[in-house]
Amino acid sequence: MQTTKIPGPAGLLEARYAPGDRDAWAILCHPHPLHGGSMDDAVLDVADTRFRAAGGGTVAFNFRGVGASEGRHDGGAGEVDDVLAVADWLEKHYTVGAPTLIGYSFGSSVAWRALQTLPRHTSAILIAPPFGGMAYPPIDGIAGAVIVGDQDPFVDAEVFRSWLAGQAGMRHIAIPDADHFLAHEHEALVTALDEAISLL
Repeated sequence: MQTTKIPGPAGLLEARYAPGDRDAWAILCHPHPLHGGSMDDAVLDVADTRFRAAGGGTVAFNFRGVGASEGRHDGGAGEVDDVLAVADWLEKHYTVGAPTLIGYSFGSSVAWRALQTLPRHTSAILIAPPFGGMAYPPIDGIAGAVIVGDQDPFVDAEVFRSWLAGQAGMRHIAIPDADHFLAHEHEALVTALDEAISLL
C-alpha cells in the first residue's frame, strides 16, 4: 500500500492505495466520522483485501476532518464531494475502466449519492446501508450488491425492499444472524464480498 494526499474541496484528503493486476479499481468509503469511522475500519479492510485478491486496485481515504484529512465533517454533502475528488484523482493518475464504489454504513450512502454525478462509475457494493435513515436516491444502470446482516436494526426492511425492487442491477446478499457492525462475521463477510465482487 502507498500513501498520498489527494486534493479535495475542503483541503487535502489522507489516502492509501494499491494498484492491481488489471484496470479494475474500487474506492472505499468509510462509516460515520462522528462515530469513529475512518479508512482504518475493519469491515472496509476486508473489502479492500478481497477486491485486491480478485486482481483489482483500491483507494481508501479519510473523509474531511478525519485523521489527517483537512476540513470538517459536513453531514454527508461535503463527503460526496470528497468521493468525487478521489475519483477525479484516480482517473488522472491511472488507466481505469469503470471504478466501483464500496461503502459501509454512512459511507454506503455517500458512495451511492456520488454515483449520481459519476457517469463512468456503474457499479457499487453497499455494506450495511442504513435504509430509512439515510438517502439512497434511485439511479438507473448501477450493478452490484447490497450486503446486509439480517439482524441489522439500522436497515428498515420495508424501505430496503421497495428500493431494491427499483434497482434491477443490485443483488441482495444476506448475512444470517449478523447485525450492523458484522461483529464475529469475518468468514461470512469474506464470502459475501467475494460473491458481490463476482457480480461486477
